[in-house]
Amino acid sequence: MLDWFRIRLAAYLLLAVLAVGVGVLARQWVRSSAVKPAASRPRAGAVAPPTPRLSLRSTEVRGRVVEIQGSSDPGCTVMINGERAPLIFDHSSFKHFVLVPDGPSMVTVTAMNPQGGVTTQQIQVEAE
Repeated sequence: MLDWFRIRLAAYLLLAVLAVGVGVLARQWVRSSAVKPAASRPRAGAVAPPTPRLSLRSTEVRGRVVEIQGSSDPGCTVMINGERAPLIFDHSSFKHFVLVPDGPSMVTVTAMNPQGGVTTQQIQVEAE
């Protein structure tokens, strides 16, 4: 009797986890496939926003940890492999650590300014 109860409980928990996961995936799909309003679509003849400056000063690999230092324009958002790197020091420099798998990996650094301009650089690293 107790084993049957445990099996049913495990099955219900598994179904609940799957339902939540499917709901999250469905919301992401709906967001990505939604028609954008006319105001956010680029207009014909529109001028592209200015691209931000992105300068990578150093990249050091220590085991599986990569330390990346660089700078961008003040007010930009800097993302490294999808993680936000806070701008520190003079509000335009950053120092960020990323964990990479063993072997060769690609690290992507992206800067985006408030006007929507984007600059991306990729770095090939070899973790030991």
